Amino acid sequence: MNEQLHIQMTTSLRLFEPRGAQRLFDAIEQNAEIAPTHWGESASLRDPYDRAHILAYMRQCQEAGADGESLVLRRLEPPRYNLTMPASYQSMMWIRLESSVKLEPESLPLYFALGTRLAPAVRAEYGFVDIFDHEDGDLPGEKGWQPFYPERGPDGIRRRTFFGLRLLELMGGAQAFEGSGLLVRPFDGGVEADIVEPAWSAPKTEVRTKQRAAMASLRETGVFGTYDEKKRYTTGPRWIPMPPTPRQLHS
Repeated sequence: MNEQLHIQMTTSLRLFEPRGAQRLFDAIEQNAEIAPTHWGESASLRDPYDRAHILAYMRQCQEAGADGESLVLRRLEPPRYNLTMPASYQSMMWIRLESSVKLEPESLPLYFALGTRLAPAVRAEYGFVDIFDHEDGDLPGEKGWQPFYPERGPDGIRRRTFFGLRLLELMGGAQAFEGSGLLVRPFDGGVEADIVEPAWSAPKTEVRTKQRAAMASLRETGVFGTYDEKKRYTTGPRWIPMPPTPRQLHS
């Protein structure tokens, strides 16, 4: 089975500016066992990871008043991954980390712990850590990633899901999780919720059963979107799209 580990975070923190980037770097460098070893200005480049060089690249883009292609952080030693984010000053930012080789059991706690560090560091509005494969029977909200969150809202929960303060308020607060069966912990004004404990441990069949039961409860908030039998998406009736914010550059 072709399984991958995904971490996704959506945030209004400007990560392609030195001030926001420092928070990201602090979190991802904290544990040497999963820290990046290389970076690039695009998916094809692999320079040795150097925070000072990356920040210099960001400042260069700022001074030129131009966006780059992307910013990619890589780890070329086990556990291997690529972390990508737009090299731009758009108001809503995302980061996406994907494992790049077969998952090893001992790497899973490292990935999930990294997600738990990243969520408060980047002030995640919504995010998750999940293990998924490419089986067609799953609904989109049960796997993969969600690039249209700011406009469409959340479409589901994953093995570990992060709900930032704004999203939590739209859902009606922490009481929205009562009766969901999720294992909930606070994080920096928001909530981290696991489907099973530990989050990486249970087989997919058990995770899907508990995931669907939890979503039956969470959809009562009116914030989550739904899919019909043809996998067409309808935005939740109480979802409020995230507004754009003025461009503000920080050196």
